[in-house]
Amino acid sequence: MKEFFTKQVANEGIKLPLIRPSDGSETAHWLQIRGIDSDAYHRATRRYKSELPDIAATIASIDDEAKRLDFTDSARSEQEVKLMASLVAGWSFDEPCTEENVIEFLTQAPQVSDAIDKIAGKRSRFFTNNSASLKSSPEANLS
Repeated sequence: MKEFFTKQVANEGIKLPLIRPSDGSETAHWLQIRGIDSDAYHRATRRYKSELPDIAATIASIDDEAKRLDFTDSARSEQEVKLMASLVAGWSFDEPCTEENVIEFLTQAPQVSDAIDKIAGKRSRFFTNNSASLKSSPEANLS
């Protein structure tokens, strides 16, 4: 049975090296990425689902179609970045790795959020502790 267990490594996460989007060069910075089987991601998913009725009610209450679409897009983007932020377990930046700081980083660096989405959902990355880093991974290319 243990060969199918992904939760422990999903909770610990794997290291995603960050490269400069301007030229693809390596940096000393990294993010520790949890997998989608992690407890943090499941909590964030439950929180998102619990907020859906309020979001839907707000959308339904907006008469102006343009404003309704803007709110819908904004709410969707906010929820998506919160889910991606729940997958960040740590980082190499000097700033504390708080939810607020991670959300700000991912909002301003959407290429990193996209990479997290691709990597965290790839369960095979979390099957063994041998996957502790993505150094030579094509998914680590954030350009």
